[in-house]
Amino acid sequence: MKKNLKSTLLSGYLRIVSLVQFLLWGVTHVFFPEWYLVHIAGKDPTLLTPQNLLMVNEIGVSVIAISVATWIAARDPVKHFPVILLNFIIGAGSIGVTLYHILVRQASQEWGHIFTVLVMLGIIAVLYPWKALVSIHAD
Repeated sequence: MKKNLKSTLLSGYLRIVSLVQFLLWGVTHVFFPEWYLVHIAGKDPTLLTPQNLLMVNEIGVSVIAISVATWIAARDPVKHFPVILLNFIIGAGSIGVTLYHILVRQASQEWGHIFTVLVMLGIIAVLYPWKALVSIHAD
C-alpha cells in the first residue's frame, strides 16, 4: 500500500514526538529529576523533597512507556489509533491540570508547557487521516 505525503509526514512527526517525549520528559524525569525541575520547570531547588522526586520518577516511567507506544504507532497510525487517542487524552489532561495551577496557584511559568502540548497535538490533529479511521470503524 502506497503512503501519501500526509501519511508519511504523520509517521515521521509521531517519531519526533516520541523522541521528544522519551528524552525531554521520560529520561530526564527518571534519571535527572532535580535538573529537570530546576532548569526546565523553574522550580525552587529547596522544595525538592524525596516524595516530589519519587513522583517525578513515576511520571518519567509512564512517559517512557507512552513514547515507546507512540514510536510503534507511527508505523501505522490508523491501526494504532488507541495510542494516538491516549496521547490526546494525556495532553488534554496535562493542559487542564496546568491551567488549574496557573489560575489557582499562580504558576505563571507553565504557559510554555501548555503551548508545547497544544502545538504537538494540533499538528497530529491536522495530519491524522480521520476519514480513514471513520471508514474502518463504520464497517
